[in-house]
Amino acid sequence: ADAFNKCSALTAIDLSQTALTTIRNQAFYGCSALTAVQLPQGLTALESYSFAYCSALTDIDLSQTALTSIEDATFINCSSLASVSLPNALMSIGKNAFIECSALTTIDLSKTALTSIEQSTFSRCSSLTSISLPNTLISIGSWAFDACSALTAIVIPQSVNQILDSAFNGCYRLASLIFHGPPPYLGSEVFLDTGKDVGGFTVTVYESHEASYASYWTSAYTYNVVPDPIAEPVVLLVTTHYNPTSKTLGIITSNEANLGTLSLQHTASLGGTWTTLSTLAYIQATDSSSGAVTRSVTINPDTQTTGFYRLVSND
Repeated sequence: ADAFNKCSALTAIDLSQTALTTIRNQAFYGCSALTAVQLPQGLTALESYSFAYCSALTDIDLSQTALTSIEDATFINCSSLASVSLPNALMSIGKNAFIECSALTTIDLSKTALTSIEQSTFSRCSSLTSISLPNTLISIGSWAFDACSALTAIVIPQSVNQILDSAFNGCYRLASLIFHGPPPYLGSEVFLDTGKDVGGFTVTVYESHEASYASYWTSAYTYNVVPDPIAEPVVLLVTTHYNPTSKTLGIITSNEANLGTLSLQHTASLGGTWTTLSTLAYIQATDSSSGAVTRSVTINPDTQTTGFYRLVSND
């Protein structure tokens, strides 16, 4: 532990030919000039704070190692870390492991063996635009993606059965969540201010799980309901998007090109009978920074306005 702690003049280190299996606690803590690290293939563990506050470190490639665990706060506040490559053998990432890695833009966990993303693991990664999750994942912890303000979309694997408190709090540009499985348990304020900068977010679920989601969400969200497993989307709109003055419903969708010929339908509940509505007009604008398309749909003033609406494809 603490082997190179606060060696502020250290700029690079090559451990690739060593027999190391573990980088111990705080080994490179506070090495503020460290820009390059090469690690051995036999590495199995990065202990807590091992690269914490290495503010000049820009990338780290762990893909060829035997790494199975990244412990708590390993890369906390590595503010220049833009690229991380992880091995398939990875089984655990600890709390706060990548918190405040503000230059990190993407991360791929899809081929790892992770079962949980712990508390605040990627919190305040303000440049993170995309993350791919593994099909082994069961739990997304509290504040896991808190204040990931650039994140635009995420797919929740079927295996996930719980998303804990404030997991996506402050993900202001998150426009799309796709759930491959049934509704997971939700903690409190999981989606507080989520999608705020893009007018809300869209939740996509499979038709086979539609009934179980019917009473699961509040009326704050927009839905896509798609046949299993892959099909053209159906956009289900909830009443909070209805403007009684202009008689319009707001839509934000990133798959506009796939919708084809449109008609609007209404039902009082997801389990009810859908009624096709006739009067439609569209106003369209594109947010160039997110690629999301915003549509305002005008409906018949005499149409019932409570319950659910969906925009469907008639191709």
